[in-house]
Amino acid sequence: MFYNVYKHLSDEDFKGLEAKLKEVEPTLIAILEKEGFSETSKLDENDALILDFGTEHENYYGSVGIKYNDLPDSGKFSAYVLKCYDSAEEKRRYYKKEFIQTDLTIEDILKDIDNIASRIIQTYQSWQQKDLSEYVNIS
Repeated sequence: MFYNVYKHLSDEDFKGLEAKLKEVEPTLIAILEKEGFSETSKLDENDALILDFGTEHENYYGSVGIKYNDLPDSGKFSAYVLKCYDSAEEKRRYYKKEFIQTDLTIEDILKDIDNIASRIIQTYQSWQQKDLSEYVNIS
Protein backbone atom coordinates (compact mmCIF):
# COMPACT_ATOMS: atom_id res chain seq x y z
CA MET A 1 0.00 0.00 0.00
CA PHE A 2 1.30 3.44 -0.94
CA TYR A 3 1.89 5.89 1.88
CA ASN A 4 3.49 9.30 1.32
CA VAL A 5 5.55 10.30 4.38
CA TYR A 6 6.47 13.74 3.01
CA LYS A 7 4.73 16.98 3.95
CA HIS A 8 6.08 18.96 0.99
CA LEU A 9 5.67 16.45 -1.83
CA SER A 10 2.52 15.46 -3.67
CA ASP A 11 1.72 11.80 -4.24
CA GLU A 12 2.22 12.28 -7.97
CA ASP A 13 5.63 13.91 -7.51
CA PHE A 14 6.62 11.19 -5.04
CA LYS A 15 5.84 8.46 -7.55
CA GLY A 16 7.72 10.31 -10.30
CA LEU A 17 10.83 10.77 -8.16
CA GLU A 18 10.64 7.19 -6.93
CA ALA A 19 10.54 5.87 -10.52
CA LYS A 20 13.62 7.93 -11.45
CA LEU A 21 15.47 6.92 -8.28
CA LYS A 22 14.80 3.27 -9.14
CA GLU A 23 16.74 3.86 -12.38
CA VAL A 24 19.95 4.58 -10.45
CA GLU A 25 19.42 2.06 -7.65
CA PRO A 26 21.10 -0.87 -9.52
CA THR A 27 24.11 1.30 -10.43
CA LEU A 28 24.56 2.53 -6.87
CA ILE A 29 24.18 -1.02 -5.52
CA ALA A 30 26.87 -2.29 -7.90
CA ILE A 31 29.32 0.49 -7.02
CA LEU A 32 28.84 0.38 -3.24
CA GLU A 33 28.76 -3.42 -2.95
CA LYS A 34 32.29 -3.48 -4.40
CA GLU A 35 33.34 -1.36 -1.41
CA GLY A 36 31.66 -3.55 1.21
CA PHE A 37 28.34 -1.73 1.57
CA SER A 38 24.96 -3.43 1.29
CA GLU A 39 21.57 -1.88 0.73
CA THR A 40 19.60 -1.66 3.99
CA SER A 41 16.20 -1.84 2.23
CA LYS A 42 15.02 -1.81 -1.35
CA LEU A 43 13.50 1.43 -2.56
CA ASP A 44 10.19 -0.25 -3.41
CA GLU A 45 10.01 -1.73 0.12
CA ASN A 46 10.40 1.68 1.74
CA ASP A 47 8.01 4.58 2.34
CA ALA A 48 10.86 7.05 1.90
CA LEU A 49 12.83 8.31 -1.07
CA ILE A 50 16.15 7.02 0.19
CA LEU A 51 18.90 4.75 -1.03
CA ASP A 52 20.68 3.72 2.17
CA PHE A 53 23.66 1.37 2.48
CA GLY A 54 25.35 0.02 5.56
CA THR A 55 28.73 -1.51 6.27
CA GLU A 56 30.76 -3.05 9.08
CA HIS A 57 34.50 -3.46 8.84
CA GLU A 58 36.83 -4.19 11.74
CA ASN A 59 35.80 -1.76 14.50
CA TYR A 60 33.94 0.63 12.22
CA TYR A 61 30.45 0.66 10.83
CA GLY A 62 28.47 3.20 8.96
CA SER A 63 25.75 4.26 6.63
CA VAL A 64 25.90 6.13 3.34
CA GLY A 65 23.38 7.07 0.72
CA ILE A 66 21.09 9.55 -0.95
CA LYS A 67 17.88 10.85 0.63
CA TYR A 68 15.11 13.26 -0.30
CA ASN A 69 15.06 16.65 1.46
CA ASP A 70 11.49 17.27 2.62
CA LEU A 71 11.54 21.05 2.50
CA PRO A 72 9.09 23.50 0.91
CA ASP A 73 9.78 23.87 -2.83
CA SER A 74 12.91 21.74 -2.49
CA GLY A 75 12.70 18.84 -4.89
CA LYS A 76 16.32 18.15 -3.91
CA PHE A 77 18.25 15.24 -2.49
CA SER A 78 21.27 14.99 -0.19
CA ALA A 79 24.19 12.59 -0.27
CA TYR A 80 25.30 11.64 3.23
CA VAL A 81 28.01 9.72 5.05
CA LEU A 82 28.00 8.39 8.63
CA LYS A 83 30.89 6.52 10.20
CA CYS A 84 31.03 5.20 13.79
CA TYR A 85 32.92 3.08 16.26
CA ASP A 86 32.10 2.02 19.81
CA SER A 87 34.41 2.46 22.77
CA ALA A 88 33.42 -0.21 25.30
CA GLU A 89 35.69 1.18 28.01
CA GLU A 90 34.26 4.70 27.70
CA LYS A 91 30.73 3.43 26.93
CA ARG A 92 30.51 5.82 24.00
CA ARG A 93 29.71 5.60 20.32
CA TYR A 94 31.93 8.00 18.42
CA TYR A 95 30.77 9.16 15.02
CA LYS A 96 30.93 11.68 12.27
CA LYS A 97 28.03 12.49 9.97
CA GLU A 98 28.17 14.80 7.01
CA PHE A 99 25.89 15.74 4.17
CA ILE A 100 28.47 15.97 1.41
CA GLN A 101 25.99 17.50 -1.03
CA THR A 102 22.52 18.86 -0.26
CA ASP A 103 21.29 20.34 -3.50
CA LEU A 104 21.08 17.37 -5.86
CA THR A 105 18.19 17.28 -8.29
CA ILE A 106 16.99 13.92 -9.55
CA GLU A 107 18.52 14.88 -12.91
CA ASP A 108 21.90 15.47 -11.23
CA ILE A 109 21.69 12.02 -9.68
CA LEU A 110 20.70 10.35 -12.95
CA LYS A 111 23.54 11.86 -14.95
CA ASP A 112 26.28 11.85 -12.29
CA ILE A 113 25.68 8.83 -10.06
CA ASP A 114 29.21 7.49 -10.62
CA ASN A 115 30.83 10.69 -9.32
CA ILE A 116 28.37 11.03 -6.44
CA ALA A 117 29.08 7.44 -5.37
CA SER A 118 32.81 8.05 -5.68
CA ARG A 119 32.61 11.10 -3.39
CA ILE A 120 30.57 9.11 -0.86
CA ILE A 121 33.14 6.30 -0.82
CA GLN A 122 36.14 8.63 -0.69
CA THR A 123 34.63 10.57 2.21
CA TYR A 124 33.83 7.43 4.21
CA GLN A 125 37.24 5.88 3.60
CA SER A 126 39.14 9.08 4.39
CA TRP A 127 37.74 9.40 7.91
CA GLN A 128 40.02 7.96 10.57
CA GLN A 129 39.28 7.27 14.22
CA LYS A 130 40.54 10.73 15.23
CA ASP A 131 37.95 12.30 12.89
CA LEU A 132 35.05 10.64 14.70
CA SER A 133 34.82 13.09 17.58
CA GLU A 134 31.08 13.45 18.23
CA TYR A 135 29.62 10.84 20.54
CA VAL A 136 26.61 9.49 22.32
CA ASN A 137 26.70 7.47 25.52
CA ILE A 138 25.85 3.79 25.19
CA SER A 139 25.27 1.15 27.84
